[in-house]
Amino acid sequence: MPSLSHLLHPPPPPKTLLFGVAISDHQAEAYDDRFSADIWDIWERSSGIVPRGRGTDFWNRWEEDVLNAHELGCRAFRFSLAWARIEPKPGEFDAGALEHYRTIVLRLHELNMEPIVTLCHFVWPQHIEERGGLRSERFAQWFAAYTAQVRTALDPHVRYWLTFNEPNIVLQGFYRLWFQPDFSFPPGQPPDLALPDQIAVTIDVIRHLFEAHRAARRVLRREAGEHNLVSANVFQLGLPTFLQRLIDRNVTRLKQAEDWRDHFWRISERPTLLHRFDLIVAPVSTYRDDHTGHLATSGYDTLHFDTGLSALVKQAERFQTLNALDGQPLAMVRGASWDKVATVRARLTHSRLYFVETHAQAFELLDQGGVTAIVADQTVLHALARAQAIYHVFEERFNEQSYVVAVQTGNPALLDAVKHALNALHTEAGQQEMCRHYLPERASQPPHFKAQPRVSHYSGLGQVQERGKVIVGLQRADLPWIDLTHATPDRIGLDFDFGRALAGVIFGDPTCVEFRRAALPRPNTLRTRLSKRIDEWARAWTIFSTFVSSTWWYLGMQGQLPEYLCPRQCVGQLDFVSFDYYFGISAPTPSQLRRLARSVQRQFTRTAVWAGGLYQALQNYHARFPDLPIIIAENGFADEPASQHRGEQFAAHIQAVQRARAEGIDVRAYCVWSITSNREWGLPQEAASDFGLYYVDLDHDPELRRQATPSVEAYRQLIAKHGDKGST
Repeated sequence: MPSLSHLLHPPPPPKTLLFGVAISDHQAEAYDDRFSADIWDIWERSSGIVPRGRGTDFWNRWEEDVLNAHELGCRAFRFSLAWARIEPKPGEFDAGALEHYRTIVLRLHELNMEPIVTLCHFVWPQHIEERGGLRSERFAQWFAAYTAQVRTALDPHVRYWLTFNEPNIVLQGFYRLWFQPDFSFPPGQPPDLALPDQIAVTIDVIRHLFEAHRAARRVLRREAGEHNLVSANVFQLGLPTFLQRLIDRNVTRLKQAEDWRDHFWRISERPTLLHRFDLIVAPVSTYRDDHTGHLATSGYDTLHFDTGLSALVKQAERFQTLNALDGQPLAMVRGASWDKVATVRARLTHSRLYFVETHAQAFELLDQGGVTAIVADQTVLHALARAQAIYHVFEERFNEQSYVVAVQTGNPALLDAVKHALNALHTEAGQQEMCRHYLPERASQPPHFKAQPRVSHYSGLGQVQERGKVIVGLQRADLPWIDLTHATPDRIGLDFDFGRALAGVIFGDPTCVEFRRAALPRPNTLRTRLSKRIDEWARAWTIFSTFVSSTWWYLGMQGQLPEYLCPRQCVGQLDFVSFDYYFGISAPTPSQLRRLARSVQRQFTRTAVWAGGLYQALQNYHARFPDLPIIIAENGFADEPASQHRGEQFAAHIQAVQRARAEGIDVRAYCVWSITSNREWGLPQEAASDFGLYYVDLDHDPELRRQATPSVEAYRQLIAKHGDKGST
C-alpha cells in the first residue's frame, strides 16, 4: 500500500506512455515452403490442429497493419521475428529475411512508432529442435548466434527487445497437466514419459531459458549497445496480492529437484479424493447410457469395448446365420439377465432353451448332441472355441452390450495398459486365461502374459506396480456391497476377464487383481459435490502455485531461485520489466479459480477478467524492481467481432494503468493484443479465439480484408485521451 506521504505528495507520473499493438510471426505470417518449418508447423501437422496456412499474410501485408495502427494513434508496435525464416539451416542466415524485418523497423520510425521486437515467440526452427531444442546445453549458444545476426540487421533502430515470449507458458511443451490427454504445446514429450523425466526436462529447460536470455542480452548490449534494453515478457495472471506472495513463497521453498518432483506430482497425476480403485468397469445399457457422462464429470478418461450374445455350434456348414437356429435346442448358462434371455426368445421363437450351471455343462450337452448351440457372450465364445477347431462362433449377435472402462484422468501410462488389456482379451494369452475359468478341465497350459516394464512410482501405473495388484471397481447388480477380494478368484464375466487380463499385462500374472464393488459417482449428491469442490480447489492451487502463475522468471532475476534453476550469472539480466496480462480474479474462491483455470485450457471467453489485477501486478513489479520501467506487452480480450464489450474492457484496464502511473510507476508502454485476427495457436477461428481489433475472416475471405470492429474506435478514443504525442 502507498505510504501517507506518498498519497499526500505523489511523484509526478512518467511523461511518456506509448500505446501500441502486438502481433506474432507464426500467427500472422503466411507459411512459405521456401523457408524451413518452425516447430509449430510440424506440431500442427502431427497433431491435426488448425494450421496457420496463410495467417493474415502479414509477411506481405505488414505495412497495411502498421498504417492501421498509426491511424489509431499508436506509438508502439510489437512484433516478433521468424527465427526459422532468418536461419533456415543451421548456421546459414537469410539476408533477405533480415532485410525484410529491417524495412519494417525503419518504416515504424518514419511513422514515429517505437518497435518492440520479440526474438522468440513460442517457436524456433525445426533444425534447432532436431538437435535438442531447449533441452540442449548448447541452446544458449545457438540463440546467441541468431541474436547476433538480428542485431547486425536492426541495430541501432530497436530500443526494446524481448528475448522470449511467455517463458512460463513455453514450459507446457515439456510437462503435462492432469486435465490434458496430451501435451498442449510443442515440442511435446512421449505420452507415457514418467513424471520424474518430465520434471527433469522442465528443470533443464528453465535453466537453459535463463542462460539463453543472458547470452542474447550480452550480444545486444556489448560494443556500444547500451541503448538496447532487454527483457522477456511473462504470462501474468491477476491474483490478490496476498495470494501472489503466497504462491511465490511456495516456489522459492522448492530448493531441490526432489521438491519440484513432489509438488509437480500433485499437479499432473495426484489421485483425486473420490477414488478407491485404479479403474472402473461398468456395463452400459440403453436404459442407463449416462454412465460415461457421470464418469467424465468425476475426473475419469473412458474407453469402450462392445460385445453381445452370440452362439457357438459344432457344424458350421449347417447353420450360416443365427436365424437358422430357430427351432433348434439351445444351452445357456444360468444367470443371464431376463432382458438378454428375452432377446434370444424373441429372435428364435421356436427354440427351446436349456439352462445349465456352468459352461462346461453346456459344452457337454453340445458334444453329446443334446443341444445344437450354446448361447453366451461372443468374446467368451471366441476364447472357448479355441479349445477345438470343430467349433464355430457366429459373428452376428442377438444384442449389443457395451462396457465402459474408466481410468482417472492424468494417468496416461495406466490408460495405455488398459488399451493393451482390451487387446489381450483377443490374444492367445487372454483366451487361455478365460478357458481356465470357463472350461478348467479343457485348459491346456497357463497363459503367458508379457509384463510391462516398471515405470516411476510417481505415475498412476507406477503406484499400481509398487502395490503389487491392480484394484478394479465393478458396477454389477449381482455384486454385494462389500469388497470382493476373497470371493472372486474364479468369478466369470467379461468384466472379471478384463480385470485378470489387465493384471496379466501389468504384472505378467493374472491373479494380481482385486475386485471391488463400484457405485458410479453421482455429481448431484451432496457428498460428491463437496468432495469435488475440495478436490478442484486443491488441484487449482497446485497448478497456480507452480509454473503458471508464480513469477518464477522474475524471482530468478532477483536471485531467489536455486542455482540449478537460475545460475548466478543470470541474475539481474534485465533492463525493464515486461508481462502479458489477460485474466485475473479478485478472490481465490473455487468458482473464480475454476474460471481462471480455463485460461490455461484456452477457453478464452469463459475465463475470469479483472482489471484490478493489472494494477496489482504493476504495483508488485514496481516494488521488486523500483528503478526499472515496465512494459505491458499484451492485453486483450476474445469476443465477437461486433461486440462493444472489448472496448469497455480496454477502458477499465487502461484506467488501472493510469492509476499506477499516477503513483509514480514508470509504465512505459501498453500494447493491445492484437492488431488483427490471427491463428490462435491451432484453435479454430471463432469468438473464443479472436482478439483482433481488425477482424479478418481467415477461413472464407481469400482477400483477407481488414475490417474495423467497434473496439477500433474505442481504442482510438482512449489513445487520444491518455496517449502522449511527443517524439520517441
